Amino acid sequence: MALLSNISYYWRIDEVDTLGGTTTGVVWQFHTTPAMKFVIIDPPDTAINTPVAVTIQVQDASNNIVANFQADVTLVLSGSATGGGGVNIVNGVGTLNIQDAVMETVNLSLTDSLATGLNVTSTQSIIFN
Repeated sequence: MALLSNISYYWRIDEVDTLGGTTTGVVWQFHTTPAMKFVIIDPPDTAINTPVAVTIQVQDASNNIVANFQADVTLVLSGSATGGGGVNIVNGVGTLNIQDAVMETVNLSLTDSLATGLNVTSTQSIIFN
């Protein structure tokens, strides 16, 4: 089970003795960090006219996937590549297939189309050859 982003978790251990008596334990807690950024995972280079999956993750400050994040982001492509646009983020991860009929380097970037306030400065590139 993955921990959810920006949530407080609590636990307690109670002791039960052999006579059935219970000693209540101390309540412990911690708080997970909130979602901070959209990240483009480095896709492999590929041949022209061959689709390649581009994966976007929502990560916290420690680079963990934020499994309870569900808002979309827009993948922007340079050059003549096709397949960019809205990326449906489900459980902190989304994927789009892109391809290009031209031999070129395609730069990938993001825009925060739903105004989530998350960092969208992640970039990558794919060489279509």
